[in-house]
Amino acid sequence: MRPEQVEAVDKTIQYFKSFKKENKNKTPHFLWNAKMRFGKTFATYQLAKKMGWSKILVLTFKPAVQSAWDEDLQTHIDFKGWQFISRNGFKL
Repeated sequence: MRPEQVEAVDKTIQYFKSFKKENKNKTPHFLWNAKMRFGKTFATYQLAKKMGWSKILVLTFKPAVQSAWDEDLQTHIDFKGWQFISRNGFKL
C-alpha cells in the first residue's frame, strides 16, 4: 500500500476499535473522502483483511464500479482464495 492508503486504513482501524469500546451496541461509520485513483477499493480490501472481516457488502448501481471491485480482488496476490459474489453468481 502507498503511505496515504496505510494512513487511511490505520486511522479507520483505530476509530472502529475505539468506537466499539465506547458504543458496544452501535455500528461505527467512517467515510474516506479520497480523490479518484486513491485506491479506495484496494485499501478497503486491506482494511477487511486486517480487521479479520469475512464479508464485505458493496452496493452500487454502476457496472464499472462492480467490475473494479471484482478485478482488484481477482488480480491481487494478497486476496488469494477470496470470493467475489454478485447478483450474477460468484467467482473463486
